[in-house]
Parts: sequence; C-alpha cells; structure tokens
Amino acid sequence: MTFSNPHAGGTIITLKSQGAVTITSSATRAIDLRSLGATAGTGGVGTDGAGTAGTQGNFILDATAHNGAAGLIGGGGAGGAQYTTSPLYSKTYIYLKSIFLACGSGGGGGSGGNGTTGNGGAGGRGAGCLAIECAGALNFTGTIDGSGAVGTNGSNGTDTGGGGGGGGAPGMILMMYTTLTANTGTMTTTGGTGGAGGTVSVPSGTPGRGGGAAGSFGGAGGAGAPQGGSQDGAAGGTGAGGGGAAGRGTGVAAGSGGAGGASDSGLVIK
Repeated sequence: MTFSNPHAGGTIITLKSQGAVTITSSATRAIDLRSLGATAGTGGVGTDGAGTAGTQGNFILDATAHNGAAGLIGGGGAGGAQYTTSPLYSKTYIYLKSIFLACGSGGGGGSGGNGTTGNGGAGGRGAGCLAIECAGALNFTGTIDGSGAVGTNGSNGTDTGGGGGGGGAPGMILMMYTTLTANTGTMTTTGGTGGAGGTVSVPSGTPGRGGGAAGSFGGAGGAGAPQGGSQDGAAGGTGAGGGGAAGRGTGVAAGSGGAGGASDSGLVIK
C-alpha cells in the first residue's frame, strides 16, 4: 500500500475496520509511509549560498521547533527537538481519551561552498503518520516503513565543498485492536542519515560549510564540508538521532556537522 501527493506539512493516514485487520504481505513494505511527511530544506548554491530549514510536521502541538535548521558557514544547524511533553504519554491526554499523532519533520539543507561550485545537499523529507483502528482481531506479521528520508550529499567545490543535508524525521505509527492474533511484524521508524560534506579541490584557507540539521524525531544531521585547506570530506552521521561528523582539515575551522533530532517511538496497544 503506497500513497501519493502528500501535503507539504505531511499526511496522516487513518485506516478503520469494523472487523479484522490482516497485514501479512510478502512485499518488502506492506505499508509505505516514506516521504509522506513534511518537506525538507534545500541546499545552498555555491558562492556562500544559504540553505533553507526543513518544514515542521503537521499536527505538532507544542511551541518547540522540530524541523531541522539549515547549515551555516563554519557551523552545523540545530537539530529538531523532541516534544516538550510527548502527546503519546501525557496523563492529561490519556484521561481525556485523546490521541495526538504527528508527521515527521523535514531535515535542513546544507550550506553552499565558498566558490562558484560546491552546492549544499538537500535535506531528507520526513515520513507520514499512520493510525489503524481495528475493532476485531489484529494479525500483523508484515512490515510498515515509516523511516525518514536520507539527506543529500554536498557537492565538491574548488574553494570549499557544500555541506550535507540533514536526515528527515520518521513518522509515528499507532495500531489499536480489540483482540490480537499476531504481533510479529516490523514497524520501522528510523531517522534518515545525514548527507556527506563535499570535498575541495583548490585549498584556499576559507572556513568549512556546515551540514543541515535533522528533523525530530530521530534523523541524523548532515556532515559539514571540509575547510578550504583540506582535501577530504567527512562521512555523514549514522543512526537515529546521531549528529553528522564535522569536516576534516587543518588550519582554519572545518564545517561542523548538523545536530541530530530527538527520537520517539511507535505503539501497538489493546
């Protein structure tokens, strides 16, 4: 099951059944929520072009920024924060029998390089959100993929390479049932990995370009591009919530990696 034409702030999908729900598809992804979340930021173009921040996911109700910030000259963007009070676990919401779910936020774009080449990488888009209400028996042995998209690598430059894009945040998955037949399936809610920083071909001594930050909950920040005296870029951050590595080099400061987003989880409840 796939979906198209997601909203810029992400799409929430609700599936309701008066009877049983069976998710046992042999396909790699029985339900695919990837890239249905909030849009990502764009990478900056060469000549110090600034990247843009990712979009905040729809239906996030607190006042904290959860989208990934754009990379900076010489520094990485700030990662998206976790919910101030997580709606999934707030006692007030439980007492009121309310359920609040949100889409994954987008990762920020990396900063552009110093020369006319060396563009920043675009951030990864967040994943969509899924709620399944099963009034009968739930039989879940398939796979639901709510992982965030990876950030794009920054391109190589003459004076300074572009910073990598931050990974997109995963979506939320909630399945509610009356009786349970099986719950051996897989729900993937991993943040997208940050892109690598571009390399530099002509050392110039200019500061490195920062990687874009990851959207919460659980993306990895993009790697910073190396400073102008370095010949190699750094690998992107790995794992949910891990910040991207800084660009390597000597002399002036390398561009730092963007910060990783905070993480949350999916639920299967009776």
